[in-house]
Amino acid sequence: MNKKLRSQAGGQVVLMVLLASVLVLTLGLSTARQTTVETSIDTDQELLKKAFNAAESGIDYYLKTGNTQYGESNSLQGGSVLTKENLGGNDKTLSFNRKIGSEDSEFFWLVNHNQNGDIGNTYYSDSDNTIDICSSDLTTAVNFKIDYFYKEGTSYKVIRGDGSNSVLQTSGGLSNCISNYSLQPTVSSKSILLVATPVGVNTQISIKGGVNFPIQGEKLKSVGSVGRVNNMVTIDRQYKLIPFLLEPVVSEGVVTNSD
Repeated sequence: MNKKLRSQAGGQVVLMVLLASVLVLTLGLSTARQTTVETSIDTDQELLKKAFNAAESGIDYYLKTGNTQYGESNSLQGGSVLTKENLGGNDKTLSFNRKIGSEDSEFFWLVNHNQNGDIGNTYYSDSDNTIDICSSDLTTAVNFKIDYFYKEGTSYKVIRGDGSNSVLQTSGGLSNCISNYSLQPTVSSKSILLVATPVGVNTQISIKGGVNFPIQGEKLKSVGSVGRVNNMVTIDRQYKLIPFLLEPVVSEGVVTNSD
C-alpha cells in the first residue's frame, strides 16, 4: 500500500514539473517573440527615417545637378529616384489644393514659361477674357485683395482689384466666386500674373476660365529607399516671381499703375 501511494505521489510530482516546464517555456517563447517584434518595429522606423532623408537628399541633388537618380536605392546607405510632373495648367480650372491665410498670397501665372524658366509669349486669352476667382469656403462670402499684372506693348502694368476697389468680395453660396473678372483693361493688353490674397480668413483659392491655363511649374516626387523600406517626399515647385513684380506685390508699390 505504501509503495502504491509513493508511486502515485511521484507521478504527480513529475506531472507538476512537466506543467511548470511547459509554462516557463511558453512564457519564454512569448517574451522572445515580443522582443523580436519590437526590434523589427524599431528597425523599420529607423529605415523609414533614413528613406525619408534619402528622398529629401534626392530633391536637393536634382535642384543642384538636374540628375533624377541619387545614391544606391537598394543599399543600406540609401538612395532615391525622382520623377517630375507638370504643376497645374492644361485645365480650365486652376488650383494648388491648399489653404492659405491672410498673410499669404496665391500666384496664378497667365502666361507660359520657357524651358529655362523665363516668361514665354503665349498669353491666356479666351473669347471674353474674363475669369472667375473662387473660394473653397461655401459658408460665407470672402474678401480678396487682387493684383493683376499685364503687359501693354513693352510696358508692364498692374491693376489693384477692379481699378476702383482693391478688395473684391465673392458672391457667397454654392460657387462663392468673383465672377467675370476682366483680364483685358485695354484691347492690346496681355495677361501676365494674377495674385489673390484672402482678407482675414484661411481659404483655398481657385480660378476658372474658358480655356486651359498655362502650366505653373513642376511637381517633384522623390522616392527614397533604404534596403526594403521606401518613403516619398513631394514638393510643388512653382515658377519664380519676376523680381521687379515682387516689390509691388509685397510693398504696395507699383510697376505702372493703370487708371
